[in-house]
Amino acid sequence: MLMIADLCDTYKIKVVFASLTPVSDYHKAENKSYERTLARPPIFIKALNEWIETFCANRHHVYLNYHSAMVDLKGELKEDLGDDGLHPNAKGYRIMAPLALDAIQKALPAKVVAPPVPTEKKPVKKAKASN
Repeated sequence: MLMIADLCDTYKIKVVFASLTPVSDYHKAENKSYERTLARPPIFIKALNEWIETFCANRHHVYLNYHSAMVDLKGELKEDLGDDGLHPNAKGYRIMAPLALDAIQKALPAKVVAPPVPTEKKPVKKAKASN
């Protein structure tokens, strides 16, 4: 991440860094492999996201915080936002999409739209009436 940020700074590329999404164990009864918090402890995800957010603030990059919009009171991915405890489902992506759009708009400079240039109007020739 540091090297990417350095390259972006060097070449004046606007960049958005996103948080890690939370994980959960809500669906482990369906499949034992859906127990996600052992391999990805929520406290580590939270700590890494805090580091990314601070890094972005210090380097003037846009931070896209998916985590806070998708986490429950236990610190896990809300049960209805993922079907396997790791990957967002359609409902999760519906939450993520406007956040991504907002972050992209923050990263890109506002486009200055010039007013339309008036054009000369050519006189309209009247058709001759036929007798």
